[in-house]
Order: sequence, then C-alpha cells, then structure tokens
Amino acid sequence: MEYLSSLPGGVRLVAGQSGLLMEAYLIAADPNKERREARRLALERQCEQSDVSDLPAVKSRARELVNMQKHVFRGLRSSVSLANIASKVDLVASIRD
Repeated sequence: MEYLSSLPGGVRLVAGQSGLLMEAYLIAADPNKERREARRLALERQCEQSDVSDLPAVKSRARELVNMQKHVFRGLRSSVSLANIASKVDLVASIRD
C-alpha cells in the first residue's frame, strides 16, 4: 500500500474505497501467517484505542479493514491467493491507465 501511495494519484486511490478493498485482500492473502495475524491484531487495537491523539480517519479506516477481513473469509473460503489478488490489481491498473 505504501508503494501504491507513492505512485501518481496513488494517495487518492489508497484513501478511497478501492484502496480499502485492496488492502483488506492483500492482508488476507499474506502467505506469512504470523505477519498477517499481527496486522489484524494491530488493526483491532487501533479500533479499540481511546487515545485522543489518534485521528478519527485512522480509526475509521482500521475499523473498515477489520470488517472487510471478516467478509473476505465468509462462506467456504479458508485462504486467499496472493497471485490472484496481484493479477486483479494489475488488471485494474491497466484499465485505469
């Protein structure tokens, strides 16, 4: 997501609904289970923290990502293919250009 943000127009893409969806699927598709779980727990902590220094937008984004994670694995799906997600990102990038 940091790389996408660095591209022209990337900040707007990442901040929008498409960016949220991409990030949710990229987290879910991370083949490193420990890193994936650590990211999920960090997002949940961001949602629960009552620190006034946190920006409401940060908490809101974290909350949306946590909710999207629940939907990613709804039904019979037990894993997400990173290659499949990457190909979809490439497809979207080619359409937007």
